[in-house]
Amino acid sequence: MKVPAVISYFILALIAAAGVLMMTGQLLGAAEKSTRMVFGGMLIVYAVYRAIVIFGRFKVAKLEGRREEMKKQTDKLLKRK
Repeated sequence: MKVPAVISYFILALIAAAGVLMMTGQLLGAAEKSTRMVFGGMLIVYAVYRAIVIFGRFKVAKLEGRREEMKKQTDKLLKRK
């Protein structure tokens, strides 16, 4: 796993944990409950969105790598004939 992937997953986990802590009252405990719930929910929704984007980008990069490898193999096969 590459360093940017590790950083992305770390930030994703950090945002999700902050959302959960905010909703449980461990973070911003002095704020009103409804305010904590809204902001905590927003952080959790953002973490889910971020996860979808990260996984999508990694999937696209993996497919691009496969396409390039297939193109190299096709070119090698055609040059052999």
